[in-house]
Amino acid sequence: MSKVKISLVSGNIIEKPIVTCFKGNNATYLILDNEANGQMGYPIICITRLNNNVVEKISDEGEWNAVKENLRTIIGGTTPVYVSVPEQLTAQDDFYKQLTLPVASFDVLKNSYVVPVETPVAPETPAAPVVEPAPIEAPQAAPVTNSSPSLGDATVLNTASTLGPVQTTTSVGAPAMDAPVAIPLPTNPEVSSPMPEPVPVTTPGEAPNPTPLPAQEQPLVSPSDDIQVLKDSFMKSCENMFDALIKKFEK
Repeated sequence: MSKVKISLVSGNIIEKPIVTCFKGNNATYLILDNEANGQMGYPIICITRLNNNVVEKISDEGEWNAVKENLRTIIGGTTPVYVSVPEQLTAQDDFYKQLTLPVASFDVLKNSYVVPVETPVAPETPAAPVVEPAPIEAPQAAPVTNSSPSLGDATVLNTASTLGPVQTTTSVGAPAMDAPVAIPLPTNPEVSSPMPEPVPVTTPGEAPNPTPLPAQEQPLVSPSDDIQVLKDSFMKSCENMFDALIKKFEK
């Protein structure tokens, strides 16, 4: 038989064995063993009302009669709703009423009391969601794109237009090179200006051996000839000398 400690207002603490504790018609009632016998040798019990952690004296006569009726039904075999009792309680000094019972009735009350076991309610664990595997899609061939789109391709034109004008940049450190100027070559080497005739190399003290020019006929001019005739003759002589030089160069 378990016991309970009751702290009184006067400061005293009493400890009594628990006979039973049940829910009656009006409230919850606690029955304690007074650990004493009456004049006829019957055990004495203490009856009180239990309100949370406080025990109170039953002052109403109708309630008192109802509690005694509850005890008769329990002794007769009816099972009430039993209540567990806290380990420590508080009360006034005069918190109970006494009653004597035959030993057999006392034993029935004591032995039929079963302290209810409070089973902690475990929090419900949510079921793990069933994840369905994603369907496997067959690989699709990449679309064939034209590497060189036509000018009418709107996508290419729109993309190029967003890039803005192309700017050419010149590196700062490298000086600009002048473009090479092509020198035209003569198309007909024969018409090009003749190269001067090489001058023969002579040793010191040796007189150069001039190349003799072909003898030219010198026309005789009389003082009476016209000036135009002299001019034509001179030009002819120069032309002959020039032809002679060309032939010499060709050889």
